Amino acid sequence: MAKHFNWIQRIPELEKAGKSFAIATVIDTVAPTSAKPMAKAIITVDGKLEGWIGGGCSQDIIIEEALKCINTGKSVLIRLSPNELNDETHSFKKNFLMACESEGTLEFHLEPVLPMKKLLIYGTTPSAETLANMGKLLNYDIVVMGNNADKLSLLDGINTRNKFESIEGALYAIVATQGKGDMRSIQSAISSDPET
Repeated sequence: MAKHFNWIQRIPELEKAGKSFAIATVIDTVAPTSAKPMAKAIITVDGKLEGWIGGGCSQDIIIEEALKCINTGKSVLIRLSPNELNDETHSFKKNFLMACESEGTLEFHLEPVLPMKKLLIYGTTPSAETLANMGKLLNYDIVVMGNNADKLSLLDGINTRNKFESIEGALYAIVATQGKGDMRSIQSAISSDPET
């Protein structure tokens, strides 16, 4: 929980690893508080907080709410204060009474960052081509692998590789080789350690 945290460097690391996380940003404070506006932290799915968004009074609530945020995929505004929120124009904020000795108020924006799932498709059959295009429409990061994969009629943004290989990260794998390289594609798919 370092105060000087390079979140700009950490976010791409988590994204590359295919990890879900939430970004907590302090958007407003009423002194005294140890966190200042625009302070940021990253909360990972295992409940680890990296960065600085205030002391122990705020951290447990923010971690709990960040995990809910990751599960729902929706951003939320959180207000932690020793005082009730009486202004009806702020009904969009989740208000938590906080009995911290400092008696300050903190407001946070929590934003989930969910990785785009990779879909590896082994094979260049008509089935593989159709699955790749459908997967792209469903917002998957598609990689089609096989002989002449670059010759298929694929939507823009679909990656191709002309040989079977393993890829790291959170992914799903489909073998659609239909008898042409089945064993090699299955070995590559298993080496990628897919979720399904």
